[in-house]
Amino acid sequence: MNVIVCGANGYIGSVLTPELCRLGLHVNVTAADLKLGSSLRDACRYDNLEIVQANCLDGKVVGQLVKKADFIYWLVGATAGDEKTLRDVNVGSATLLAKSISKSQTIVFSQTNAGYQPTSGIATEETPMIGGSVYSKTKIEAEKILMDTGRCVSFRLAAIYGPAPTIRWETLLNYMVYHAVKHPSRSFEIFQPYVVRDVLFTTDLVQRLLFATYVNLAGEIFNLSGQSMSKSSFLERVFNHEALRGLRRSFSIVQGSDLDQRNFQVSEEKFKCQFQSHQGAPPVTTDLDDGIEATIKAARLEG
Repeated sequence: MNVIVCGANGYIGSVLTPELCRLGLHVNVTAADLKLGSSLRDACRYDNLEIVQANCLDGKVVGQLVKKADFIYWLVGATAGDEKTLRDVNVGSATLLAKSISKSQTIVFSQTNAGYQPTSGIATEETPMIGGSVYSKTKIEAEKILMDTGRCVSFRLAAIYGPAPTIRWETLLNYMVYHAVKHPSRSFEIFQPYVVRDVLFTTDLVQRLLFATYVNLAGEIFNLSGQSMSKSSFLERVFNHEALRGLRRSFSIVQGSDLDQRNFQVSEEKFKCQFQSHQGAPPVTTDLDDGIEATIKAARLEG
């Protein structure tokens, strides 16, 4: 089985790539990214890994990369930038991939769940995906392009947190931990503190993504949601963690709101049923305090 991870040097890719390699010598893994760095260093021990520097916005390059792949983990994407950048990266790259895919291949696509606009407090895979920000709108468009191939499984992700070889400290949950560790005497500013978010630990996400290599999920969309809580609840759990006990801390509420309103829970029931029916047990959801502790350790390593 030949697997390619496009975006292997990113937050998710840097955790996923070595786990794919660990599946065994029957799996050949190609790690591709425009920017290669030390995040893949630990995975170099595996004989079944090949590392390629590649621009996934180049149609010729994409065609050559995916030609021999059975599974393509498409983790290419931009989360910030102007509208042109977001459209070029998120929509443009998906368009190139859709043109290169064959009927025997499977795309595993990582999508945001931020685009939901449920009429009730719970979003399922049937809930309309509309989006508010340019980011979510371009990701929704990219998902449609890839799902229209009939060869894509799309995973709509909760807010990811936790350590990784390439860690994104700017994401809200990781930033909360980083701020509490590095600046314990400063007040943390937060808007809409009681808005609910779904959260998912890095290794829990990877376990779910790997499931796509065991079972044919092409043509399906799944929510991956972990557990739900408000921003303030997560922050309080960080502040009250034993490793940070005794440090002065507080948060203040400031004006502001998300373009993508995510004050709802996201149901993972569809995926859990599929996973348990094949694996005999539900997917792992790391205890929140354990996940926070691991992220605290990672934050303390930062300069």
